[in-house]
Parts: sequence; C-alpha cells; structure tokens
Amino acid sequence: KIGIIATVCVAILAIVLVLILKPKTGAKSKEEAAKEFIKAWANYDAETMIKYSMPKQLKAGAEKFVKTGDFTYWYGSASNLEEAYQIAYFGRRYNSSNKVQVRNLEVSIDEKLTPEEIKEFTDYVSRNFNTNLDVKEMYELRVDLEYLDTSYYNDWDDDYTYLYVYKLKNRWYVFPEEVLD
Repeated sequence: KIGIIATVCVAILAIVLVLILKPKTGAKSKEEAAKEFIKAWANYDAETMIKYSMPKQLKAGAEKFVKTGDFTYWYGSASNLEEAYQIAYFGRRYNSSNKVQVRNLEVSIDEKLTPEEIKEFTDYVSRNFNTNLDVKEMYELRVDLEYLDTSYYNDWDDDYTYLYVYKLKNRWYVFPEEVLD
C-alpha cells in the first residue's frame, strides 16, 4: 500500500515539475524579448524567434496567414510558420550554417504607443488572425547593435533596428512585422 502511495506521489510531483519547467513563450521584459529575438535572428534560429514573438493565442491564425494571407502575396506560400520566418527574415536561399555575430545590444524606448494605437494593433490582429489579444502596453523599441557578417566582410559594423513589443498577461512579445504585416 505504501508503494502505491509513493508511486502516485512521484507521478504527481513529476507532472507538477513538467508544468512548472515547461518552456514559456515570450520574455519577462520588453528588453529581453527584443534582445533574444535579435540574437535568434543572428543565429538563423526561426524557432527561437517564434518563441519570442508568437503567443499561443496568435499561433493558429498566423499559421493560416502565412499559407493564405498577404504573406503569400509578398513572399509566396510557406508550409508552416517556421518556414515563413526563414523566408521573411533570412531569404529563400538562407544557409543556416552562416551565422551573424552580434554584440553590444542596447535597447531603448523610442515610443510608448497610445491606447488608440494599441486598439488599432489589436483590431488588426483580430481581423487578420481571428484572435483577440488583451494588450495593455506596447512600445516601439530601438535596438542598437554591432554585427559581424563574415560572408560579406570581416569588420564589425554599427547598426540599429526598430521592433514593436507588446505585453500579454505577464509576458512580452516582439511583433514579427516581416511575417505578419
């Protein structure tokens, strides 16, 4: 009898640990979301880019969009979301063995979006991806960085990019404009 109770307790503990340690999407802060998204881009890692830009509420609609929506007009069809990220961010002929090194990532707030602008964003998501996101905060961030792409030259170059990030519940996500806009 004690063996059965111990086995049940171990099974319950294992389930609880899996739920607690289950990888989450998004990031704890807007800065982390932006930095991790850029690092994933530099490593040609579409899967990690999706992790930092795709809450589960948006994923099904986004999968459909890249197969049938405006994405197909600009890029042609993609068989799934990961392929769409590869096409949009790396190009159709990307070589995942080429890595771009990045360093000195600095994130700053360029603009905090107004409630009206956030409503425009959530209306766009609702219309195009058949889901409602309860977004309370949204920012345009500027990410300054240095990068080295040895496929072209061997010098570090300064650059910057802008990313939109939004907060959904307690997680931050980058809006993947190249794929969903």
